[in-house]
Amino acid sequence: LGAQTFDGTVGAGGMDDALDELKADMIAAGYTVSVDTSGANPVITVSLAGGDTVSVDEVNHYRDSAAAPDDLVADQKDHYNSVDVELQGTPTPGETWTVTINGTGYSVPIPTPSGRTDPVMSLSEVAAALDQEIENNAIEDNKKFSVTAVGSTLVISDLTSWDETLTVSAGRGGGQVHGIFDVDQASSTRGLSVQMVPTAVEKQVPIIVYGWFGGITIGYETVTTTEYRPEYYSYVQTPFIQLFDAGGNALTTLDVNTAVYSDVVDGGSAASHDPDPFKANYDPFIEYDFDTEGTYKVLVGYYRDYDEGNPYFSDGFIGGVPTGESYQLNISLQRHDVNQETIALVGKTVTITEGLGAGQSRVIKEYDPQTNTYEFERAWSTPPDGTSLYEIGYNMQAEFPGYASGFDSYDIVLTQAPDFDVTVDVVPELTRTYNSALAFDADANNGENQAVQVDVATKQAVLDLSGTPSVGETWTANLTQTDGTTASYTYRVEGVTTLETVAQGIADAINSDADYTATASDTTIATTLENGNSFTAEFGITTGGAITSGTAGTTDTDKWTQANIAMTGTAAEGENWILTLDGTAYQYTIQQGDTLSLIAGGLAGSITSDDYTATVTGNVIEITRTDSGEFSVDFSIVPLRSESVDITPQVVFTPDNWFNPQTVYVTAINDDVIDGSDAIAFP
Repeated sequence: LGAQTFDGTVGAGGMDDALDELKADMIAAGYTVSVDTSGANPVITVSLAGGDTVSVDEVNHYRDSAAAPDDLVADQKDHYNSVDVELQGTPTPGETWTVTINGTGYSVPIPTPSGRTDPVMSLSEVAAALDQEIENNAIEDNKKFSVTAVGSTLVISDLTSWDETLTVSAGRGGGQVHGIFDVDQASSTRGLSVQMVPTAVEKQVPIIVYGWFGGITIGYETVTTTEYRPEYYSYVQTPFIQLFDAGGNALTTLDVNTAVYSDVVDGGSAASHDPDPFKANYDPFIEYDFDTEGTYKVLVGYYRDYDEGNPYFSDGFIGGVPTGESYQLNISLQRHDVNQETIALVGKTVTITEGLGAGQSRVIKEYDPQTNTYEFERAWSTPPDGTSLYEIGYNMQAEFPGYASGFDSYDIVLTQAPDFDVTVDVVPELTRTYNSALAFDADANNGENQAVQVDVATKQAVLDLSGTPSVGETWTANLTQTDGTTASYTYRVEGVTTLETVAQGIADAINSDADYTATASDTTIATTLENGNSFTAEFGITTGGAITSGTAGTTDTDKWTQANIAMTGTAAEGENWILTLDGTAYQYTIQQGDTLSLIAGGLAGSITSDDYTATVTGNVIEITRTDSGEFSVDFSIVPLRSESVDITPQVVFTPDNWFNPQTVYVTAINDDVIDGSDAIAFP
């Protein structure tokens, strides 16, 4: 009969109308049809005369609508067959990261590390935790979609038929934003309020009798009068801080300590105090978790607290900030933009340079803004005191990737074409300076100084060696490009050696770097930078060093399970001796009079990591890992500038490029001369 379609429409009689219509139409088409409505659902039996096969492709139920809605809202969600959700940002303890799939949310809270130095969860760890959370809790839904964590990305795919999709969204925060409001460097005032107080005063008034003879005093009487006299009452005026919502409702309460030297802080916070009122810290500090989007107001004001027993003046809040007071308000909101150029001291190394404990170094572990105190990763072996001077140091390239020393520049050009190559030596001159702040300091030459103040960077430099090499010396050329790239090229004198041999050895070391080309001629090394940058050159000769022995690693024989680093040779004041463990450098700057034993102690004290144990015996440092694991050891010395090498930066012009400006870069030398803010340079 061919393919045929039959329709039955539900009428006033309900399903029976549809069944009757279907039956009549199919009988009319030549089919034998019976309908059984005795069960819960009607059954239609269709057959053909002669027993031919009846093929039923599909039965569909169509209706205009399931309901009659008054309002239809279009689905605004994005629908996917598959989607990659890449997690971004920095996980913060206390917040919650959530992925919502097909309307069901799967969340992972970011825990607070158990130890202060323990790391917070990484993005990859958050992604893996979300994957596991979905695996554990989306048992039925897992039949409809799959989730796989790949690094910090969740790969989510629909597993249903081609015409179905899934919805996905992701968020973080847990509905809260943590805010910190900190008043620093606030002034506080001790003052007096005056009150004119009526005072009963008794006076002796003369009794005068008058007559033709005039008046005579015959006695005195006591009279009580009222006079207004000033009384003074002292107070302390300190700042407070309070948070309000857009409607003016206070979100933080004020905790007022009514002692004479009071402050006003957020209830439950821990503002720092000092029992000495002249040293007391009246800087209020509050924290608040925002859970509602909106506009908020921070109010900074002052509270005046009078001495106890004052009958005239009441303690209370002063409207706004009184004249003469000052403060600095710091506001920090979770995940807000930060100043990337700010130098934070956490993680920096403090080295005691003079006084008690000199030579020790420790890394700053954390800072408490409420008490204005820093905590170090470990205690000082010899605690510093008032005689101790210190410096705070860090690696600029590590702290600010891409950092390079500041350079100024000028161009050189020839005025006419030469007949041959012209080489121009660009050598800094001695510069005379005077610092008036040191005019009466004989140790500083009364503020006068004469020295080379700058380094010059060019594309070519000549190093001219002089002197007599000695066994055990290491001759080092340090080349620093204007983009901050620094490399050292060394030659160690092992036996009787000529200057020519040293020059060739250093040239060979430089030529191992594809950026440079070096040619040795007698005692001179001509070096050219081939990558388009310019470079400065320094040269040093060291006689110190270290010999490493101990127990080699079993997994990697280039590593150690126990290492003995013996200080050797002669150290020069100002040199930096650097011990590198597993890629992390620890350094000690040689002080006047340092012995090899003191250097060993200084280097051991600079090892701030808890991963290592360092023990000093004489001039030997014994090092092991606290987990008994293997570790790498390297040792180097950053020498002082050597007077045994003359360095001549150069620019070269040819008959073909004489008209092209050649750029010379100039940067200040990091020396120990205090030029002063009003330093004057004389031509």
